[in-house]
Amino acid sequence: EFEGVPQYVGPVWWVSLDGDDANDGSPEYPFANIAVAVERAFDGNIINVREGTYYNLSEVILTENKSISIVGVAGAENTILDQNISENEKDGSDDFHFSFEGDELQSHTIFIKGFTFKNGRSISFGGIKAFNIDKFIIEDCVFENNESFESGGALFIQSSSTNIQNSAFINNKATQLGGAIFWQGAADDSLKISQTSFEGNYIDTNNNLDLGYSGGALAIISGWHVLIKDSHFEGNWIKNSQNQWTSGGAISNFMSDPLNEIRILRTKFIANE
Repeated sequence: EFEGVPQYVGPVWWVSLDGDDANDGSPEYPFANIAVAVERAFDGNIINVREGTYYNLSEVILTENKSISIVGVAGAENTILDQNISENEKDGSDDFHFSFEGDELQSHTIFIKGFTFKNGRSISFGGIKAFNIDKFIIEDCVFENNESFESGGALFIQSSSTNIQNSAFINNKATQLGGAIFWQGAADDSLKISQTSFEGNYIDTNNNLDLGYSGGALAIISGWHVLIKDSHFEGNWIKNSQNQWTSGGAISNFMSDPLNEIRILRTKFIANE
């Protein structure tokens, strides 16, 4: 009697530079694209990405309510996701990294660790978008040279409790709010940032005609429970060539109720403007 080879079903899926999206995602036969692994993974699964520089990967788009962990197993220094768009190729198209959209009625977690995200860009966000995610966690990541034509050069986050630890945001750019991070929380959401550096992120008002620009590094909109500790903000700025209203070379707290909790502890601010 013939017995077929069992289909690989996780719970740990693998991606590698020498992988193939026709593979089954096992350690022996990894995928080539994180997007394929995310599509195949089940709720609570882990996606391990092996070391290397991955150029122009397919954008990861997740609209299902499933918890996923995406891990660069060799760390951010050795696991680089680079959308690698040259000046000549910039045509307004979307070349972001990840987009996660959930259902506010269902609880799930997105966990990302050990990547460098470079040169992501799109109209509405640059690197990663998170919307209606119960717990959105980033650890040990670097975001560099990502760009949004609106807000959130590296991260655009709405209605998602967010925890960012031991990460770095370098030279990310937006044209409205949050050169590195745009965060808009609902009543039960929290934002926690710890042991994280923000350097050289900025808002460029040249490309936008709206009135009001804020948060060279971080823009907080309707923030409720915000804690920033043991972090570093240096050289973040707003390029105000149109003589528009601006605020917060490093951080802006925009339209937040003054009674809401926003705490900043043991954090350095140097030469933000």
